[in-house]
Amino acid sequence: MIGAIWPTDATDVAGRGATTRTWNTALYDWANTNKVQIIGWDSLADPVTGGWPAGWSTDSLHPNTVGAVAYATIGKFGWNSVEPKAGPPNIRRATMNGADGLANGMLTATAPQAAPNLTAGTADTASGTLPAGTYSYKYTSRTYWGESLPSAERQVTLGGTGKITITNTTVSGSRGYRVYRKAPGDSTWKFLTFISLNTTTSFVDDGSLVAGADMSGIDTSPYPVGLTIGGSSVKTIGPVLTTETGVKGNIFRLMPNESGTGTAPNDYYAVSVVPGEVWTASVLIRTSGLAEGMFVIRFRDASSVLLGSVVVARDRMVNGWGLAHHQITIPANAATARVSFELFDNSSGYAEFAEVQFRKIS
Repeated sequence: MIGAIWPTDATDVAGRGATTRTWNTALYDWANTNKVQIIGWDSLADPVTGGWPAGWSTDSLHPNTVGAVAYATIGKFGWNSVEPKAGPPNIRRATMNGADGLANGMLTATAPQAAPNLTAGTADTASGTLPAGTYSYKYTSRTYWGESLPSAERQVTLGGTGKITITNTTVSGSRGYRVYRKAPGDSTWKFLTFISLNTTTSFVDDGSLVAGADMSGIDTSPYPVGLTIGGSSVKTIGPVLTTETGVKGNIFRLMPNESGTGTAPNDYYAVSVVPGEVWTASVLIRTSGLAEGMFVIRFRDASSVLLGSVVVARDRMVNGWGLAHHQITIPANAATARVSFELFDNSSGYAEFAEVQFRKIS
């Protein structure tokens, strides 16, 4: 199977369009002669420009992911080209010597993250532009894997124009807190801001913030026991739990960073290994299509010097779960293998992992 050279509007090389058409003609001739199936990506081109249809690409070469119009059309076109020979789609499970490569499910999950306690609320009319009235606040704890259920409500009445200070406890393991508010006249709780430091114990609502979307769809996904930022102790595979139709194991998500620091989640388990051993890595993964997730094994020596890595899964998978499976021979001088879950796109979205396994077979 071979694909035709796909459309481009790029003009940095003179005569590129004509050259591409010449090569595609040769590819079609070669494929027909050798009975090789060809996917006619070039047929998706705008017949006038010879490039991608309007709005499909911002750089005249790479299809856009935002809105998924280009991706969805290209994907369906590719599948419709392949399906007559491939037959109905079938998600094959990773196997090793005839056995299910994910037989043990994923690592045991924790309970959802706890919410902070809003310890006090103080009204102040000496400064601030918040209109008078009764305001109610709730916080949720935020981790890279999900969000806690909302805290108990803290209500404060402001007698005149001013500001309100809310104090709170901290929660171990949190990466910060989301603040939700119900202002006078509001019938729902609305997102107000994100406090980026877990150590922050007070917040001032002085009227400068504009309330956003309603509080809804809070994702309280649990995360595996012992999974911490840079966690280094050896972990073990836990029992199988059913969390979604057709998916075993605990599902947890990597959430984009909200603090504006540009730092995305990079969490791992360090597993002791010996050079020459053969291991298999298997993972079910999907993302929102905006955030990009990765499952990778990195090898380090006894001094934690990076020796190399193997990427098992890295994609913007959208529809359903994608399965990745890889057999790995431990390289020379390696003492640990870091089984790493990563999210390296800070745009809105999430990466989900389920049924993760890293096991030695010889």
